[in-house]
Amino acid sequence: ASESTKGYTYSPAKAKAAWAKAKKQTSTRSITLMYDDSDPAYANVASYIKAQVEKNLSGFKVNLQQVTKKTRLSKQSSGAFDVMLMGWGPDYADPTAILTMYRSDNNSNYMKWVNKDFDAAMDQAASR
Repeated sequence: ASESTKGYTYSPAKAKAAWAKAKKQTSTRSITLMYDDSDPAYANVASYIKAQVEKNLSGFKVNLQQVTKKTRLSKQSSGAFDVMLMGWGPDYADPTAILTMYRSDNNSNYMKWVNKDFDAAMDQAASR
């Protein structure tokens, strides 16, 4: 197996264009980015995200909310958050270790994303 060498490109210009389009479709002008106190790096990452978003997306505000890990887990499970910063890694070397998290019936699908075509494709892949 080979890994993709194509990474993401940081593009404030593309972000600004997407924001200009989004402003016509939503009244949302702020979010709260929640992170927990289990890793000191989370505060640095959250601060960086806030700075970049507010610098590049005129009129958009990111509020930071640091909570205990116990509180984050509770809010994560109940869906009581706008955006959450957390870490997770696959526990086995197969794409399904991550993809399964996005099935509509998976408890780790914290955003409650639903796509019947995706679920059907996962079912088909599992049956082979």
